[in-house]
Formats: sequence, C-alpha cells, structure tokens
Amino acid sequence: MESLFTIKSKITKEEYIRFNREVLKKEFHYSRNITIINIILGLIIVGILFSGDSTSYPPAAIIFTFLIYYNWKATKGMDRKAAKAFDLNKVNKDLETQICFFNDHYETTDEKGSSNIPYSNLYKIIETDTNLYLMYCKNQGVIIVKSNCSSDLIEFIHSIKSEYKL
Repeated sequence: MESLFTIKSKITKEEYIRFNREVLKKEFHYSRNITIINIILGLIIVGILFSGDSTSYPPAAIIFTFLIYYNWKATKGMDRKAAKAFDLNKVNKDLETQICFFNDHYETTDEKGSSNIPYSNLYKIIETDTNLYLMYCKNQGVIIVKSNCSSDLIEFIHSIKSEYKL
C-alpha cells in the first residue's frame, strides 16, 4: 500500500521546547493554574495593603517578590526543564524520522525502529501556528513542522481531526 503523504522530520531542541509548552498549556491547564495562583497571591497582597497597618508592608513586599519569582520560574523554568530533558534523551536526540500518512493510519520510521498508529487510536491533534502535534496520549506525540508540509497534507490532517473528532 502506497502512502498518501510522506515527510521527513528532525526534532530540534527548540521544537521540543515548543511541544512541551503547548502540551502543558493545553493538556495540563498550566496557564489556568498559574493564573489562579496569581489571583490568590494578588488578593492576599491587596488585603494586607488595605489592612491599614504599616507593619504589614514588609510581608506584602515579600509576597510580591515571591509572585514575581514564581512567574519567572513558571515560564523560564518550564523551558529549561524541557531543554534538559531533550539533552538527556540520547535515543531520540537529533533523530530523523520519516512519517508516512495512509487513509486509516500513519507510520513513523527511523533508525531505531518503526511504529504504525491508527488514527482511531490518537488522543488528540493539537495545532499551533508553526506545528501540528499528533498526540497518542496526553503527554506524548509526533511533532510535525508545518513548514515541511504541503497544504494538501495539512488539509488531510484537518480532515482526520474532523473525522475522528480529535
């Protein structure tokens, strides 16, 4: 059986970091959790400042400093952990993969092996401005760089997303 579309993909550290960021935002509600913590800490700071007691300003300043540190750590720390995980992964680092799309499944082939995944087994398809992520579980998937794809392939993936309600 001949594939409908075939692309070659090599995952870089930057693509992996982008993938990690999107999965955390979309699947683990990372942004929502950060927002909730910011609101709670902000309300605590406002409550302390409006208590009218000038001795409460130092605790408010400490909480405000923690709030700034937390937001920095949540954004930069997330990317740093993803970069470290990419660097430590000796199996998939700089691995070139060939992805073949068929009517009912896709196949990935690389020097380590191959896999065949039916579209019905996909968990979700996440689309960003630059990438498509074919997720086979909540935290794992195939990264497809849109610039490597034809417009027909992107339309085909959109049709899969609609057909399988992904």
